[in-house]
Amino acid sequence: MVIPGLNVSWREGVYTLYRLFLLKIKWARTMRLMLLHVDGFWYKVHRPAIKNPQLRDPPQELVEPLDNTIVVFVSIEEGDTEEIIHEVCDEILNYTETVKASSIVIYPYAHLSTNLAKPSKALRLLHKIVEIMSSKHENVYYAPFGWYKEFKLHCKGHPLSELSKTFLPGKEVKNKRWEAPWEWGDLPKTYAETFKRWGYGSQGWVSLLITDLARNAFHNMMIKRTSFLGNQPKLWISSINETIRGNKEELKELFSLLGISYEDSGDGVYHDKRLIAFCKNDSCEAMPLYYLTAVKIWEELKQAQQGKTPILPPQLAPVHLYIVSMPETRDYVIELLDDDLSKNYRIIVDARKMSVGRKLREAGQLWSLVTAVIGKKEAETGLVTLRVRENGEQIAVKSRDLPNYIKNMVPQYSTGTYSFLRIFE
Repeated sequence: MVIPGLNVSWREGVYTLYRLFLLKIKWARTMRLMLLHVDGFWYKVHRPAIKNPQLRDPPQELVEPLDNTIVVFVSIEEGDTEEIIHEVCDEILNYTETVKASSIVIYPYAHLSTNLAKPSKALRLLHKIVEIMSSKHENVYYAPFGWYKEFKLHCKGHPLSELSKTFLPGKEVKNKRWEAPWEWGDLPKTYAETFKRWGYGSQGWVSLLITDLARNAFHNMMIKRTSFLGNQPKLWISSINETIRGNKEELKELFSLLGISYEDSGDGVYHDKRLIAFCKNDSCEAMPLYYLTAVKIWEELKQAQQGKTPILPPQLAPVHLYIVSMPETRDYVIELLDDDLSKNYRIIVDARKMSVGRKLREAGQLWSLVTAVIGKKEAETGLVTLRVRENGEQIAVKSRDLPNYIKNMVPQYSTGTYSFLRIFE
């Protein structure tokens, strides 16, 4: 039997409708945020976007620009409830404290979703967010709902200046079969505190960093799968938050890709005596890629407890090259970076007016694989001093050879799709 006009069998049709139904449920249970750390933010109200918006939210404007502020673009979706409001507010507050922002702007923004809640419900939840945030922070602003608005901002551009979040009721990772690494609880608090600057939220290690790095590893496997998992991999990974299925050998190759140490005990694969994949015959299921990324960071923090330098493999390293520069040598440094390096690696050029020692400390806190110092002396002599995190060596190379040196040290195939060139000024 074929469904008329669809050219598919009735079984395929029913299955498709079932998948769409599940997808709609999934969409209906999320709230979406985009957070930006900005300077010079202001907005002006133009005209109504819904019927009688002045009865819902008066058209108040923010004319005086705000510096060092967090703009929280919010989309309220169908199915959102007050259940997740406190988690959302905690995440906003933690992000604000992490980047040391002075104020917060809650900005209704419908363009983050195609499954929006009704205006009355969206307005109620937005007001609840503003109410809770105002009780926790002294400088909270709110852009009116239901109006077309003009706005202007300047994103600061540091590694944590852009953040997107999707919230599920009561949990951020959907599958709870696994115990999350940030719940293992056997690290001193001081080591967990080290990673606050990376944007960790109310659940400890749940962060933009882990999300981006896990997504990067995911793209590595999907786009360059033949390089890592053979010509015809059977590993099943639908998203960074879903459990991973495959045979044991494929999973072990995945763990190696992430740089995670493991032990094979027959019925499962363990990391530090904790189950990260269980197997029946040759069919295995592993914890989500999101968790596995956190496992690797956790493992390196354990190494730090023993006095060793923590380091992540290139595909997970937050920064591949951190260049300590000066305002007057900024342009010289930019000219050294060819297009291939800028587009495929994670690079920070720090040209701020502060001491070299402080910049080197910040490079270390970001676990940069290579740190280069390029000041006036280096620009004049054409020699660059490189510090390699893995072995602590300091190497002098010619300035023009810097791109090739980095490419040889960090092969491009292992950098993935999460790349950037950021300039701190």
